[in-house]
Amino acid sequence: MSIIENIFSSKIRTMVIRVLLFTLVIEALIWGIVIMVDDSSSSLSYYSSSLSLTTKLQLIFWVIAGLLTSALFGSWSAVKGDQLAKVLALVGICFSVIAAILQFLLIFGVVPMYEASSDLYSLSFGGPSMVLKIMTTCFVTAATAIVLSLVVCIDENGDMIMPSKVVAIVCGLSFWVCMIFVIFAGTSGDVAMLVIKALPLAGMMMSCFAISTGVAVVLSWSNRRDKIDKLLAGPVKEASETYQKVLDIQDEERARLAKEKAKLDAMPPLQSEDMAPTVSHDGEVKVDSGMPEAQPENQSDSGSNTEVL
Repeated sequence: MSIIENIFSSKIRTMVIRVLLFTLVIEALIWGIVIMVDDSSSSLSYYSSSLSLTTKLQLIFWVIAGLLTSALFGSWSAVKGDQLAKVLALVGICFSVIAAILQFLLIFGVVPMYEASSDLYSLSFGGPSMVLKIMTTCFVTAATAIVLSLVVCIDENGDMIMPSKVVAIVCGLSFWVCMIFVIFAGTSGDVAMLVIKALPLAGMMMSCFAISTGVAVVLSWSNRRDKIDKLLAGPVKEASETYQKVLDIQDEERARLAKEKAKLDAMPPLQSEDMAPTVSHDGEVKVDSGMPEAQPENQSDSGSNTEVL
């Protein structure tokens, strides 16, 4: 078992998700109680120290939710995917942890979100601090890596799925490059024009990524569905053929019985209908003597003989 598989083992994955989910629920309860009792303003300011307690709890809630989401999807793609998906998932989870730590530092005012202006007579503030830029970079990197790991996990069970996945990965990486340039680029001179061009370009890359990923997912799902239907159709077809054979056998048996009945009905009877029925006993033997049977005497002859006597 490799190091990545050890990291994403079932026990560790279940324990991390359970802890994050329990922490999220506890934090949500505390946030709800504070909302009921806190009357301070929840408006954001340039410095984290000016954030109200309600706003801090709200930001902490979403930080924990982001960690839970990255742990859930990252661990799933690491378990189900190939080596590339495992590496991308590990990169995404690591950068998610780094981004969460920096977010906590920004929320509690350990480091400022914005740099102070170099003009001592100005009340305005400068651009984002380096910590905020690094935090945003880690967040974008983590989201991009985890989403790309999910794209790699799409089952290639058709012809057009692999090209769609390649387009999605290229567009996702292009989006990441554009966002990193926008985060660290300045806002003066020609650089500002490049930033203005980079933002719509990043949006276009995101749109292409979404479309190509959707195409790959739909094709993979439909092909898998067709295979499942084909596998299920085999037993159903065999059962239908077996049932049809049973019906054919029953029809043949009925035809045979009807033919035998018709044959019996067509045979002549064994005894004439005008003959008196005879009764025979078991073991009875009839002997033919060969002599003609005596005919009974006529009653008139009997009477005349009487008169002579």
